[in-house]
Amino acid sequence: EIIEFPWVAYDLGCAKIVEERCVIVRPEVCLAPSSSNLTDEMLAAAAPLDEALAKFNEYMHDNFVAKNKDFCIVPNGP
Repeated sequence: EIIEFPWVAYDLGCAKIVEERCVIVRPEVCLAPSSSNLTDEMLAAAAPLDEALAKFNEYMHDNFVAKNKDFCIVPNGP
């Protein structure tokens, strides 16, 4: 289950990361995995996945689409 939804904005022209973001996602069962630094309280206060995705969509729109900038989404992780 997704409990963290991180992303970076990478400027290919400058070859550098220009912004890093991470949204904590409230899981269906609020149990923090022992391998993370997240607490049960942090997860209980987090937004559900649909709201986390809406934050990502808003960020992409405001920073790329509305400014007519080219972008590419590249997944990362297992």
